[in-house]
Amino acid sequence: MVEGRALRERLRAGERLIGTFVKTPAPAVVEVLGRTGIDFAVLDAEHAPFDRTHVDACVLAGYAVGLPVLVRLRAASAQAVQSVLDLGAAGVIVPRVNDVATAKAMRQACEYSDAGRGFSNSPRVGNYGTLEQSALVAQERQRPIVICQVEDAAAVERIEDLAALDDVDGFLLGRADLAVSLGCGSLQDPAVQRAVDRVVAACRSAQRAAGIFLGQAAEIPEYIDKGVHFFVVGSDQSAMLSYFRAVARSVED
Repeated sequence: MVEGRALRERLRAGERLIGTFVKTPAPAVVEVLGRTGIDFAVLDAEHAPFDRTHVDACVLAGYAVGLPVLVRLRAASAQAVQSVLDLGAAGVIVPRVNDVATAKAMRQACEYSDAGRGFSNSPRVGNYGTLEQSALVAQERQRPIVICQVEDAAAVERIEDLAALDDVDGFLLGRADLAVSLGCGSLQDPAVQRAVDRVVAACRSAQRAAGIFLGQAAEIPEYIDKGVHFFVVGSDQSAMLSYFRAVARSVED
């Protein structure tokens, strides 16, 4: 489980990292991404049709090419956290985390304890029963990444308290949901930009990684200047759309 721990260390060190969403539940997509030079892939189990078998195969594909695989969960569920971590996912991205209690619960769900994750060393994360209990318990205190998504006005209002938690490794801004929550019709609305700036400032003050989803790589420099550390840019589907639309235009009269 070297990749997950190394990625968490890089995230906490404030390194600039880039990844993308995987919308197609096919391990070959992850294998291809592992040859592009990006730092991580995110399986979108919230909005794309991933079941546990798909996650299992895609995480294994990540191991084959040395690409850490995170999973965006359907909801803030302790059971979902255990499910993907047992398969060896590097960590979780949790949608709609609006309060400290939820953020703490997500970290607790990563660790083996009475109130946390049920213990078994039989899955991939325990090397199929060959990793000793003490070693696995110690590993899972250090390895799993927890990233909370900031998508609602309620999360922005509590971001200083959320960012102060050592339980969370980073915060991923979702501007589209933020715009809806704030009653804005555009990602460029000043209210959305103020919310982004407040979240990034809180993360900077707490030495927590700030991240953002962007549709286009051309937007990255603007957010580097703002102090954003990690980027989830587009997806496998948006990359295909962009490329093949350009191909189609190239033969138009």
